[in-house]
Amino acid sequence: MSNSLFTSYDANGSVVADDTTRFMVISGGNINIEETTEAIAEIPIRDAGTFSNAFVYVPANTGSVGTTVTLRKSQADTALKITMSADQTGVIEDTSNTVTFAATDEATWEVTVPVEAGTNNTTITLYGVQFAPTTTTDCLTKLVNHGAGTNTGNAASGFYVIPAGANGAITAEANAKVRNKATSTLSDLYVYVSANAKAVDSTTYRTRVNGANGNQSVVYAAAETGVKEDTSNSDSLAVGDDFNYQIITSSTEVNAITWNLISTSYLTTSASFMMLGGRTTATTVNFNVTTYTATEGDLTFSTTIANSQVYPRFTFTAKDLGAFVSANSIATSASTIHLMDNGAASDMTVSYAAAETGLKNDTSNTAVITSGTDEVNYRVITPNTSGILTLKWIATLDNVSAVEAGRFPYLNLLGVGT
Repeated sequence: MSNSLFTSYDANGSVVADDTTRFMVISGGNINIEETTEAIAEIPIRDAGTFSNAFVYVPANTGSVGTTVTLRKSQADTALKITMSADQTGVIEDTSNTVTFAATDEATWEVTVPVEAGTNNTTITLYGVQFAPTTTTDCLTKLVNHGAGTNTGNAASGFYVIPAGANGAITAEANAKVRNKATSTLSDLYVYVSANAKAVDSTTYRTRVNGANGNQSVVYAAAETGVKEDTSNSDSLAVGDDFNYQIITSSTEVNAITWNLISTSYLTTSASFMMLGGRTTATTVNFNVTTYTATEGDLTFSTTIANSQVYPRFTFTAKDLGAFVSANSIATSASTIHLMDNGAASDMTVSYAAAETGLKNDTSNTAVITSGTDEVNYRVITPNTSGILTLKWIATLDNVSAVEAGRFPYLNLLGVGT
């Protein structure tokens, strides 16, 4: 079967205080926003399958009586549950339990820090869980953009959103597009709107392919909120296609609509998956910095490499490293982006010369990520000159052709095993 790994990340982490329960998205998205309403963080599972090998990375923890991280199925606890010992940090897993989801279930993480004296917090920068579709030829990536995006009025042709990572919307579609590297199907467009002050006009959320309307859309009438889903339509993506989300709001009514989550299913039958980290409103890296980000989720950076390292329990080949830089004021020297393998730079790299922007790809080099020994993440190095580098997304295409049954102690973005 084609395993994958759903992971979510933010460099600042989700910080949950004692006597508190919060909910987090299980794939992509921004875990720095800890939801108090579970429905806002739920991700639809529309391919039946089995979850296993749950994982978190905890850089800081003062909770002395046992924080728990539980995989929830349609707002009920499952057997996949991580329980932390007093002040426990580092990689923490549940590799013993599994849980089966139907194609009508939703999934989320529940984090609970019990009551105790004083002020105590548990910080988690990475969440991960393995997923194996019941249909053995399928390999599923969940693309999730999550946060608290608010839109008012309308740009000339709407607002645009990167398919995965932290939310927000922009008016330049070129800066929201992600380049596809595998024959695939995009389906199950799913949107959650928590507030809608539109009094007259409707708002449309849709997919876009190569700068044109895709086949998937949902429409919110004036004042309408909650979940909307398009389970009838899909988009076929060819190698080289660009895709993203679009929001069309009223051109005259300035009242706001607040969306919290947009997601789709990215499905291949070639044991291929994406490792995509993004931020629609962009993230900046200062000059003279070496910094790291995870392979999926919010495109935020930490100078501590362990905070973003993903550790797969299956072997796969990473290729087609790509990145999109929307602005570059570094004036004299090149900035480089690497896929990191076991704490060292792999052969996969893209380089941006001084002031260079746009999409760049390394189509020549690959990296074999070995099960159980190789952590993986992305690294950005800027030169010792001046200025900043502004990034929208970093991604690789990854493939497993003959893989052992996967287990993952740290976590690595969408891996697959057959």
